[in-house]
Amino acid sequence: LVVLSSCQKSHKPRETFSNWKQVSTWSVKGKMAIRNDNERGSGKFSWFVHDSEITAQFSAPLGQGSWKITEDKHSAKLTSSEHGNIFGNNAEDLISAELGWHFPWNSLEYWLRGYETSQKLKSHNTLPDSFIDNSWEVIYEKWMPTPIGMLPKKIKARRSPHEVTVVIYDWNLQ
Repeated sequence: LVVLSSCQKSHKPRETFSNWKQVSTWSVKGKMAIRNDNERGSGKFSWFVHDSEITAQFSAPLGQGSWKITEDKHSAKLTSSEHGNIFGNNAEDLISAELGWHFPWNSLEYWLRGYETSQKLKSHNTLPDSFIDNSWEVIYEKWMPTPIGMLPKKIKARRSPHEVTVVIYDWNLQ
């Protein structure tokens, strides 16, 4: 009997998530790539959440540009290396105006944690492989162990002609 282990399909662990309601502060660091038919860009990002306040930073390689986004329940500010400070009611509108297409900022906060936008933040029995959320196809390519269970490591979100890829290097949960 010969068994070829390289031919066996590899399965990701099916551990459960802990309850996100217990986490009031969390952050991720990694890389993000954004592309459409005409343009593409990538760089490092960090995302910090405390209660309902979000601070995110994006920086392209070799000083090609950077953004800092701050948002709370009532307002948002986008600081761009090209355009300075821009203020508005929410970050999603500011980012979408800057890019020239609808960027799923509000959904991304959920996708980073392995949830659909409309899903309650509760424990999962299984880790999702993919789902459709607000017309975006969200695919979880890799997961990583954290103190509260498995969390996303690599996410691709597509809605033609746009694609957002996120690779997370570090989770910090409190």
